[in-house]
Amino acid sequence: MQLTEFIVLAFAASTSARYTAHPKEAAAVVRTLSNSTTSTSQESVAGSDSSSGSDSSGTGGSYTASFTQYTNCKTPALACGYYNDGYTAAVSQALFGVGPGAGPGPACGTCWKLSSTTSGTNSIVVKVNNLCPDDGNPLCAQALDTDVNFDLCADTGTGSALFGSSGTEQVNGTAVSVDCSEWTGGPNIS
Repeated sequence: MQLTEFIVLAFAASTSARYTAHPKEAAAVVRTLSNSTTSTSQESVAGSDSSSGSDSSGTGGSYTASFTQYTNCKTPALACGYYNDGYTAAVSQALFGVGPGAGPGPACGTCWKLSSTTSGTNSIVVKVNNLCPDDGNPLCAQALDTDVNFDLCADTGTGSALFGSSGTEQVNGTAVSVDCSEWTGGPNIS
């Protein structure tokens, strides 16, 4: 599933097509994208300009997701080349669109509404500004029963905002692509 999803993401980014299907439908999306007519302009998967990290227009994509948190995430050395004040996250390599060292992925600058059914948690909107690589990170390589992982930046309060009073630092839930007008963070800081 991860390799197929990566191929779909890469194909969508290179052809200006928008990836909106669930990862488990990746084969059907590949067939659909292969048969579609696309424009010549370059767009990322979710409508953001990955080179500048501009805000996403959202695609309506939805995934089951696991949520964890990490620190040392307020540095321009992140995979997207910038950081933000506000709720931010690193995403699974399959959703990010490229591997370590490959530069900004098509998910850079996209925004997601994260929700969990665990008691005491909150729903929040995050902006993607980093990669959570598969190698050495089992949850980033997709936990059992979820499609993607969002590793939340603890330094900006993102983790504590989602985890709330749940008493945990790892929960499962849903991630839905949204327009970045719903995100309340600051500008990209290089």
